[in-house]
Amino acid sequence: MSTKITSIYNQLITEIETKLSSYTRIPNPYAPEENPELFLRKGYGIGIGTALNTRRLVCGYFSIKRNFSIMLINQLFSTDTNSSSRGDFERLMMEDQYQIINALEANNTLSGSAVSTLFASDSGIQFISGEIGKYVICETIFEIEYLEPIL
Repeated sequence: MSTKITSIYNQLITEIETKLSSYTRIPNPYAPEENPELFLRKGYGIGIGTALNTRRLVCGYFSIKRNFSIMLINQLFSTDTNSSSRGDFERLMMEDQYQIINALEANNTLSGSAVSTLFASDSGIQFISGEIGKYVICETIFEIEYLEPIL
């Protein structure tokens, strides 16, 4: 018997890839800088975060509220002194983030996999640079409540 994690995770992939078809899923969302450069040009990742037992029992099921993080990462091609281009780039990333938030709020049961999905917070725009390039990242946290059977 599998948990709801699999169906929730798969539904998140479906929602993201439907809204942001130009993005590629990165192999390691927990350390984005360790992914190959090809994935970092315009990528997304899903991280499974901490959980909370809500202490609610519902007809033989217990309720869990788990954080899932969705990370967007884009390679930055503008120069350090081009504030207009960089600002446009950051705003476009926020527009992409809004598409995900809107999709998950509209389908807040994730097609029946969850009780509810709630946008909780985000990291704001973060900047990383390394040997392979410069990138902007935004991590968005969703609280997803789901039911698991008591065995």
